[in-house]
Amino acid sequence: AIRPEFALAQQRGPVVLTSPTGSGKSTEVPRWCEGRVLVVEPRRLACRSLATRVAELEGSRLGEAVGYVVRDEHVANSRTRIVFATPGMVLRNRALLDGVGSVILDEFHERSLEIDLLLALLLQERLLAERSRGLVVLSATLEGERVSRHVGGVHLHAPGRVFPVEIRYLPGH
Repeated sequence: AIRPEFALAQQRGPVVLTSPTGSGKSTEVPRWCEGRVLVVEPRRLACRSLATRVAELEGSRLGEAVGYVVRDEHVANSRTRIVFATPGMVLRNRALLDGVGSVILDEFHERSLEIDLLLALLLQERLLAERSRGLVVLSATLEGERVSRHVGGVHLHAPGRVFPVEIRYLPGH
């Protein structure tokens, strides 16, 4: 439901999007962005699994339209539109930013020195240059207004659907 509002906000500048866990931020927002997209994901396992899921949603083989770059694994090529990468890989290989229209910092609430350094570099050097509006920060639990002021952007909040959870116990456990 927030996609049209996101598209308008992204045209104006950086976007900070907060939404509950499981609402689809990590799988849908990269698909909404135009051009090449770099999704900075804090964990290798998340890079692999999200790239696999988004490739499935896109109807593509992993490594073609959607891929990932983690330590010792590069499953992407020069035509890959959406690349998931760990912060360390982006800091070590800034060429990952070449030709990118949007950089998404996912799970921003999981603060780390690498993510903070990457954000500082993106803001200071304007690595996104004219595309600074391509900066997107995603989080489930972030102080969105405060972060949006820091990056000079817009804060959007998407309410998530609450699904009932049933807890079952195995006998003897």
